[in-house]
Amino acid sequence: MSYNNYLDADAAWNCVSEFKSPTCVIVKHTNPCGVASRQDILEAYRLAVKADPISAYGGIVAFNTTVDEVPEETELHDTEFAWLCVKHVKSNAIVIAKKRYATSSQNNCMLGMGSGQTNRLESLRIAFRKAGESAKRAALASDAFFLFAWEDAVEEACKNGIGVIAQPGGSKRDGDAVDCCNEYGVSLLFTSVRHFRH
Repeated sequence: MSYNNYLDADAAWNCVSEFKSPTCVIVKHTNPCGVASRQDILEAYRLAVKADPISAYGGIVAFNTTVDEVPEETELHDTEFAWLCVKHVKSNAIVIAKKRYATSSQNNCMLGMGSGQTNRLESLRIAFRKAGESAKRAALASDAFFLFAWEDAVEEACKNGIGVIAQPGGSKRDGDAVDCCNEYGVSLLFTSVRHFRH
């Protein structure tokens, strides 16, 4: 994270800590660009993004309550590995990765990748074709956000048994990606960093 990200994180935490009810705050350049309180924290997130979706992209998101689900440690290791790989793959890039042996968290490997396609769905299909059955419960990283979730790349990844998806976020339809992943029991991580490489 950059120094500015730390400043934004501090500003987001200071702001969200003011509220007693479940609240989401999004901060960009130390200014809140979205704030919403709702009993359903996912709905609070959606409303906070709606306040200024352009500024929310690349901003820092803070919650004053526990978010429903935490990825397992192996999912985090796999996701971090996939995320580091996808940074170096030509856009539209998808990488599928997974821990191969139980002895160490350092035994990750890329199972499949799709690159250089004109759409993300085709890159996803190539990555799954290469990964085969090994993709079950693996991590998937995308270098840019998913414009659509249902009947598109996110749902197809979920139907193919992926365990966790990492993507930058920033789409007006991020809420659809969250809903889709929740429907299939797949963890979804927003990185707020776009790798898009040509």
